[in-house]
Amino acid sequence: MEQVTFDTNGIQYIFAYFVRAEANKEDGVDRWRIPPHRFQLGNTSSSATMGQFITTNWWSRTRPIGEKREFMIIGVKGHFRYSEILSLINGALGSRGHNRLTELEKMQGIFVKEHFVIPGGATRALVENKKNADTVNYTLMNDAKTIELMLSLRSWKNGLYISLPNFSKVEREQESVALSH
Repeated sequence: MEQVTFDTNGIQYIFAYFVRAEANKEDGVDRWRIPPHRFQLGNTSSSATMGQFITTNWWSRTRPIGEKREFMIIGVKGHFRYSEILSLINGALGSRGHNRLTELEKMQGIFVKEHFVIPGGATRALVENKKNADTVNYTLMNDAKTIELMLSLRSWKNGLYISLPNFSKVEREQESVALSH
C-alpha cells in the first residue's frame, strides 16, 4: 500500500515534542525533537486533513508523572530535511507556546505550526484515575480550535507512556455545530 504524506495543497505534516534541559541527555538544553516520520494521511483534503503515526516504533516516550508535555504539528510545503526544520523551530524558541510563524519559517515553506500542551496536573489526574493496563486517548485542541491532536496515554513504570500521535483538522462547519450544542 502506498504511503500518502502530502495533502491536496502539497503540505506534509510532521510531529515535534519538547524535551526539557534536565531530560536532554545529549546536550542538556531545552529543545524540540522530531521523529523521522511524516504523518500518514487518511484524508488529503486540505480542509479536513487527518494524519496518524501507524506504529509505536515511530514515536513513544515515557516521562515522569506530573510533568508538563508540549507538542507541535508542523506542516511543510514540498520536500524538506528534518535537520533544517529542527534548526528553524529550535531557533525560534522565543515563539514557543505560540502558533506564530517566524518570517524565516515561512520562507522555508512552513505553513502550519500548531502548539499543544498537556499540563502537568492533567497527567497526574489521568494516572490517579486509571490502572496500569488502561490506555486513555487524550485529545488536545490548538488555540484556534481548528486542529485536534490525539495521543495514546498509559501509566507505565512510575511514568506516563505516550504514543501514537494522530491529528485531524476540524472543519469550520463542524466547529460551529459543536459550539451551538
